[in-house]
Amino acid sequence: MVADLAVLGARRIVRVGTAVAQDLPPGEIVVAESVSGHDGTSRALGGGEPDPALTTALADAGARRAALVSVDVLGNPAAQLADLQSAAVLAAAARAGLAAASLVAVVEHLGIPPSAETEQTLGRIALAALG
Repeated sequence: MVADLAVLGARRIVRVGTAVAQDLPPGEIVVAESVSGHDGTSRALGGGEPDPALTTALADAGARRAALVSVDVLGNPAAQLADLQSAAVLAAAARAGLAAASLVAVVEHLGIPPSAETEQTLGRIALAALG
């Protein structure tokens, strides 16, 4: 998907999705200020970091900053905020030369979507940051 976006002319992308958290309530909107890849895909691709300017734009638009861990399987007790995709998307973006960031809504369990209001807030923040 990231390579396809690059071919179509994208220069900046925001991964919008969900994550689980130990100390944040469901519905909290978070921009990953750092992403630690503990998954096979991001390791195979060589890793990537969130773009600082895009991350700041997302925070300025209303997202809380936090460190995020991407894993293959949930259950890492050391991860305060975890998802399954962000590190892989950032790694693919780095390979494609794209600026990228990750914006997530905290959910109680992955697979349970956030509320419609939270989904709208995710979209509003992402669009505001991308200009």
